[in-house]
Amino acid sequence: MGMMDKLRGLFRTGPAAADLSSPGSPPPPVILTLEQLRRLFPGCRNPEAWLQPLNAAFARFGIATPKQIAAFCAIAAVESGDLTALSENMNYSAPRLRQVFPSKVRSDDEAAHLAGKPEAIAERVYGGRYGNGPEGTGDGWRFRGGGIFQLTFRGNYAKCASSIGMTAEELADAVRKPEGAALSAGWYWADRGLGHHAEMGNFGEVCRLVAGAATVAGTIGIDRRMARYRTACQILGVV
Repeated sequence: MGMMDKLRGLFRTGPAAADLSSPGSPPPPVILTLEQLRRLFPGCRNPEAWLQPLNAAFARFGIATPKQIAAFCAIAAVESGDLTALSENMNYSAPRLRQVFPSKVRSDDEAAHLAGKPEAIAERVYGGRYGNGPEGTGDGWRFRGGGIFQLTFRGNYAKCASSIGMTAEELADAVRKPEGAALSAGWYWADRGLGHHAEMGNFGEVCRLVAGAATVAGTIGIDRRMARYRTACQILGVV
């Protein structure tokens, strides 16, 4: 079975997350149309390739109401550059390396040696952390940020992969394509309970939980996220 066939099978057979709306009979799930997707992700280069994977991921992981989908799409649009950036860009200059990774690149000479070498940079800054093998094993590069929400490190890939019936290595390849990216993003959303906060209208908490302390408790870029959220609510009829 090829990777694409396996991914499609996972969409069909995986258990959906619990519905997070009000008690009682749940409303019919929201299904994005192609026109809505184009408006939600105006910079997306191939919206047709994303329509089925996103709708399938929403169905599998219980992302089923306009409030939840508006919040998901607003965050996804910013995190992935309108579904165009599915791999972390590790091509840093020497000054930027010293700024972003001061504990891993400790001198200007080190930075100069690594600058412009994405694979070597990933090995240096991610090697030996959160389940990755040490620098030189390939894990830093293989398990660099990938997918809509930039899943990073072998430990996180393994957790997601075990939940959806793949290996971490398979997922590391799959997240860089629409089917795997949508599947891993749906898992991430459900795993962190983001649908509950979205349903309550607490988009700020969704931002905080996605961005976290790495961006000062999610406040960096909050204006862009809020703007995309307001637009998504208009497109999906959230009042």
